[in-house]
Amino acid sequence: MKKASSSKNNIIKNSSSIRGASILSRVLNKGINSVKFFFDKLVYLTKKAPYFQDITDDIKNAVKKSGILNGIAFIFSLHTTCSIKINEYEPLLLEDIGRFLKKLAPVDDYYKHNDFSIRTVNMCEDECKNGHAHCQQTLMGTSELVPIKDGNLVLGTWQRVLLIELDRARERKILVEVMGV
Repeated sequence: MKKASSSKNNIIKNSSSIRGASILSRVLNKGINSVKFFFDKLVYLTKKAPYFQDITDDIKNAVKKSGILNGIAFIFSLHTTCSIKINEYEPLLLEDIGRFLKKLAPVDDYYKHNDFSIRTVNMCEDECKNGHAHCQQTLMGTSELVPIKDGNLVLGTWQRVLLIELDRARERKILVEVMGV
């Protein structure tokens, strides 16, 4: 894989991403109706943290509503303390993941984000001490991409799309964008 660096922006490009962009460009140039885009917003009420909710069937329904047969489903959390991950939805594994996250960013550690005597930005009336959840989410990420083939999500045997609450019980919004033909 060739890599070229642009000194102006420190952007690294590889030949496979350039080839992929070229293919997409050719598809888009055939006409605006060639590639379709579909958006859906899903809303969930979480119960605690950590909390794992399997949202795979809701993503499958979004793909079905889209009418797109081949493409990609992009699943994105609109929050900084809630993650989207693909993993196995097995109760003991979920306990292990929760314990692992607590070891990496324990709730009772000191976080400047939680020190309201020095923090002055991005505060709201019901602000809670959730520095640990932000740190955990940084490790987990906000989104996943899942291929779509013949109108179906392409997932491995035990793979499921999981919403992972890292903060506290609350409403969570997830954006699903389905792109393809």
